[in-house]
Amino acid sequence: MRVITSLVILAAAFSTASCSMSRLEIVRSFQATFPIIEEMQVTEMGTGRCGYHFEYLRGKFLDLSKDDWCVRTGGGLVGYKPFDDQAWADRDSLLAALERNGAPGLHRFNARFGSDGHVTRASFVPSGGFLSMYEEYIYHPGHGLTAEDRDDSWCMEPVDQDWLRGWGC
Repeated sequence: MRVITSLVILAAAFSTASCSMSRLEIVRSFQATFPIIEEMQVTEMGTGRCGYHFEYLRGKFLDLSKDDWCVRTGGGLVGYKPFDDQAWADRDSLLAALERNGAPGLHRFNARFGSDGHVTRASFVPSGGFLSMYEEYIYHPGHGLTAEDRDDSWCMEPVDQDWLRGWGC
């Protein structure tokens, strides 16, 4: 029992900024960044063993400065090139837009676009907390989530008619 209590206290200590926001506020803050995401056609952004990666209209960029393995292997990611000044600036612009809109920090983001250039699907994984990598906010307009969409390892619930929240269960 003491171990479980300690884990609960540890998880609470590592909670993210998103804990102080309602789920609806979180998805609205993410959705408010869609104009810049659509303008730059950002398909993926995140952090990993090799640091930052960023995929958008100008190409696929990877920060290879983290360790020797990343430099030798390209982080195991195919088709990426090292960040240039413009890629860093564009990534920073997106991060600034997220911050301006009150969005929690991100571990990972990805999006798909329709032929009109608008976001049709997106996934945002908040960063920062002990449990945050097990939570995801998914933009899926008109999702029609039902009980059958749930499995034993990944739970989902609707936030509104266009957004879902998923987590490891």
